[in-house]
Amino acid sequence: MSDYDDTGTSNNLELSDDKLLINIQNIQLANGLPQYSKLNSMDFSVEMETGTAKHMYISKLSLR
Repeated sequence: MSDYDDTGTSNNLELSDDKLLINIQNIQLANGLPQYSKLNSMDFSVEMETGTAKHMYISKLSLR
């Protein structure tokens, strides 16, 4: 019997909508972008070139 578990992990977001909005607004402000006044959905698309460490960007949204 192996200790290996290949069932995977689903995407889990453990931030409130308010905290996520604040994090996104801070990133928008830091990059000179217009700020969202509210979240219209929880559908996000992170479009970057290959090798640009998308996981680091997503982590930045979560940790701010």
